[in-house]
Amino acid sequence: MSSRSSIGVGVTVMVAVVIGLLMGYYIKPSVTSTSIVTLTSTVLKLMTTTLYSTVTTTMLSTVTTTLTTSVTSVSATTVTSTITTTATSTVTSSTSVVAVTTITSIPPLVLTNITQPAQQTQYHGDYTHAGFINSTGPTTLTQIQTENLGIGSGDEMGLTAYSPTLIFADNGQSGHVAQYNLQTENVITLGSRFDGIYIPIAYGTAILYWPGIIYYSNLCISYGESYVCGDLWSTNLPNEVYGPYITVYGGLVIDAGGDGMEALNVANGVTVWTDNSLTAPIGYTTGTVTTIPTVGGDLVVVGLSSPNAVMAFNVGTGQYAWSILLNSSSIIDTPAYSDGYFYFTTSTGYLYKVSLSGRVVWVDNLGSTAPDTPAVAYGALYIGTSNGLLLAINASTGSIVWYDKLGSAVLASPIVSINRIVYVATSTGMVYAINAQSGEVLSSYNVNAPVSANPVLTDGYLLILDNNGILHVFKP
Repeated sequence: MSSRSSIGVGVTVMVAVVIGLLMGYYIKPSVTSTSIVTLTSTVLKLMTTTLYSTVTTTMLSTVTTTLTTSVTSVSATTVTSTITTTATSTVTSSTSVVAVTTITSIPPLVLTNITQPAQQTQYHGDYTHAGFINSTGPTTLTQIQTENLGIGSGDEMGLTAYSPTLIFADNGQSGHVAQYNLQTENVITLGSRFDGIYIPIAYGTAILYWPGIIYYSNLCISYGESYVCGDLWSTNLPNEVYGPYITVYGGLVIDAGGDGMEALNVANGVTVWTDNSLTAPIGYTTGTVTTIPTVGGDLVVVGLSSPNAVMAFNVGTGQYAWSILLNSSSIIDTPAYSDGYFYFTTSTGYLYKVSLSGRVVWVDNLGSTAPDTPAVAYGALYIGTSNGLLLAINASTGSIVWYDKLGSAVLASPIVSINRIVYVATSTGMVYAINAQSGEVLSSYNVNAPVSANPVLTDGYLLILDNNGILHVFKP
């Protein structure tokens, strides 16, 4: 399962000897980093699949030190991927880099105004969508409750929680939404105007939800249950196409869809700014927003298709800031933001790190698509792939810290707890609790159904919604 186990001194010596024999007269000042990557990969593949999967960055550093002495610049590490680095907001060239840096630990947790963990009231935590949740989580996965939420089955499930007493689940295919109270185990299936809505956002003492119209409604409590007891305001969504996609930030409700985006005052629903042609600054007349807006710094960022682009706008005014054209790739999930940088993946399996100024810092070729938003915590990115890997990637350099083989595709975004545990679920229903620093699998549990909704933590409870609409609750 894990890639961290040591192979042994004997194998290390064997790899070094074979590389030395194969290189022979090739060690010259003109040797390229690309040739070293190719040669090292070829030698490693001479070993069995099991042996190859347990090669560590320490060993790779040991056996490639001599080979890399002639390379003039090395900027990052890669074990299972090729990293490309650019210095502009448009990717114009790629340079293969060699695995030479050894990553032995993840930097210690430092909470700042930017990295402060979020409450899980919006997609993947909050408006940064970084998946770093302000809750501890269970080390041992012990299921204590299951509940059929009555929302049907499908692979477009959503889950969020404001507290253990206010949990929301939705089925994007059937359009049904349910509210669940973990303490009373009471399910409220939301109907009438709730049908067809996207997963609600709890904000203060009210709730936002949108079946083509944004409603901002009071939440009242009766007999321990929260319920909608009167609208504060509502507004039509002129930009809705496939969305809308909504984020709440700093007193603003930001909704996007089609080629437009707008910001509303959360107190009264009054429009603060609107842009009905997002792609006009880059020379297009149409476009389609495909991601939930992500806020970082003073920017709000969205991904679009036709054109395939990531675009940034001033969150307070809506003014265009910068864009990155992805050409044949499209952005396939909502970007995450942490510590001054945005992170997102594309349909061709690339992972981008982009600064607040729009500069592409590095690009990782993951070797597989990653249909989820990365979690960002403790100086690392945690991301699952379609070929069944969970990767921990150094956020500064883009190099792989560790990876685990999970055996089946990861369709839901991982989350990270404040007690340094990564939670991830797979398409075969396996749920894992994994040490964020070492990659050690602490425990696992099979819910016996695919999982495409992001895991949720609330007050120490881990919540998993499977694709049959069953909620699984794991005790703290």
